[in-house]
Amino acid sequence: MRGRRKRLSSLIIGGHMRGNILTEQNLVHLTEPSAPVARLVCFPHAGAGAYAFGTWMEQVHEDIELIAVRLPGRETLFEQVPLRSMSLIGSSVGDILLNVAQPGPIGLFGYCAGAFAAFEAARRMTERQESPSLLAVCSQVAPHANVNDTVVHNLPAGQLKEVLRALGGTQPIVLEREEFWELAEPALRADYEAAETYSASPEPKLSCDIIAFCGSHDDDVPPQEIGAWAEVTTGTCATHLLDGGHFLLQSRAADVLAEVEHHLLGARPGE
Repeated sequence: MRGRRKRLSSLIIGGHMRGNILTEQNLVHLTEPSAPVARLVCFPHAGAGAYAFGTWMEQVHEDIELIAVRLPGRETLFEQVPLRSMSLIGSSVGDILLNVAQPGPIGLFGYCAGAFAAFEAARRMTERQESPSLLAVCSQVAPHANVNDTVVHNLPAGQLKEVLRALGGTQPIVLEREEFWELAEPALRADYEAAETYSASPEPKLSCDIIAFCGSHDDDVPPQEIGAWAEVTTGTCATHLLDGGHFLLQSRAADVLAEVEHHLLGARPGE
């Protein structure tokens, strides 16, 4: 494992990779319909992996292929060095999706920090004249509104654990068992650094429609701010305020998925 990390580290300069080492192995096909009419690619919250969307496997419409992004440093990819640049993460996934393009609409869903990566993927695809049909984001401010008064990615381990425990998005066993923390800590720090240091202009704008979800009791993303997502696209932008907190999928996963499905399947030709 150490040799593998060293080889990968040689590709990194200041947290940015020379070239794109993300491959199709970073896309996990959670469902595989025999003849999908649409695809939904999901970007998880900080520190999480593909199975953050495991509950959707049994709920997703049978015509939609559900794909989740698995970034380096988690689940089956602990030997890979986590990425610390949100623009690199998003553009790299966008390139992969362009290379494996298939007929039918494709939607991108970004959850919490994953919303920024999904936006960057959509921007890369739009630059290449292959815009996604839909960008759905949940529990995150618009890219140009990302201002962090509190930085947590470089906190000492004990303080970082307390912050994560208060936020509620990290599995308790990771915070309580040192052997699990040692595995998860690099990806958690990298993801939070990527989110906390990320900034982007509204230009160039996307062309796809956007759906933005927010919890009515979200202390980190004020509901009145999610409307700013309309400023990053020439398409439509619908906002949905749901009863819940910051980690909205913990309580409203089915409601969010149903709304995304409605828009994505409605993007089929002739619909």
